[in-house]
Amino acid sequence: MTQKQPFNFFRSDEILTTKRAILVLCIGIAFVFWLITKLSKSYQTTISCQIVYKTPANKAVAGQPTNTLEIEVQGKGWQLLSLLRQKNQLRLEVPVSESTSAVPLRVLRKSLSEILPSDIQVLRTVPEMLTVQLDNQATKKVPLLLNLQKTDVWEYQFAQPIQLQPDSVAIAGSKVALSKIKAWYTEPISIANLIEKTKGEIGITQSNTIKVSGEKASYNVVLEQVTEREMELPIEIENTKDSIQLIPDRVKVVCTVGLSQYDQLSPADFKATADFAQITTIQPTQVPIFITHKPEKTRIVSITPASVDYIIVKND
Repeated sequence: MTQKQPFNFFRSDEILTTKRAILVLCIGIAFVFWLITKLSKSYQTTISCQIVYKTPANKAVAGQPTNTLEIEVQGKGWQLLSLLRQKNQLRLEVPVSESTSAVPLRVLRKSLSEILPSDIQVLRTVPEMLTVQLDNQATKKVPLLLNLQKTDVWEYQFAQPIQLQPDSVAIAGSKVALSKIKAWYTEPISIANLIEKTKGEIGITQSNTIKVSGEKASYNVVLEQVTEREMELPIEIENTKDSIQLIPDRVKVVCTVGLSQYDQLSPADFKATADFAQITTIQPTQVPIFITHKPEKTRIVSITPASVDYIIVKND
């Protein structure tokens, strides 16, 4: 059995390792002292916070008031660092009375003092005054929809309708604002997120002028992989009284389809048309081809050819 060699201080490699460790330790201590010195100094910065209007009962904010307040503040470095870390969570509640048409800076400062550390000094706000209009509050129930973001992940599609619980929310706001709202949405989510987690909770979009009955919803989606399928379709002629001969008279169509529908898909589910209303003067001898009918959960990838030649046949 090989015995472990005792530490030899006079060996050059061990001396070098020890010196490096001491150097790293000294640099670390120096950095800590430098950081403490820097964070103890006073700095100025600008932060932003979301505005939440507190209105009287049966009243709501009308129009499009300011949603975000920019605040120029001054304070110690460590205080500002802590403040910047929670900047996305800062929400300023602004009281609004029936007689209020404008909220001045002094009212904003008072509200800010309730959410900012006492040692933070507010230098100015942008804007310095908030203009607010009130209207009678109305309520209505609208469908809740999943805010699905556009994505390049086309390998999956929904095999069943998206399930949200709750599937609707009650909203309260001014009559004018509510008259324009037909549905309410969740926070954004992408197909890529749903592939990783087909069941879960998602936040419901909040507004500083519209009150929403809930903050979260549960979702359940069923995804399936899609694949490509190629089919040959006959071309139907539209919008002409002439006797037309197409060259060629068939096109190849590539589409995406869910795996569960692949075997059921057939050319009879599609309709390819040569629309003579779309003929341009640039290419007067060709007519474009359109797919005017297809199954709901399919997507056209390509049509070959995209346009075809034609000749007008004269009957003797």
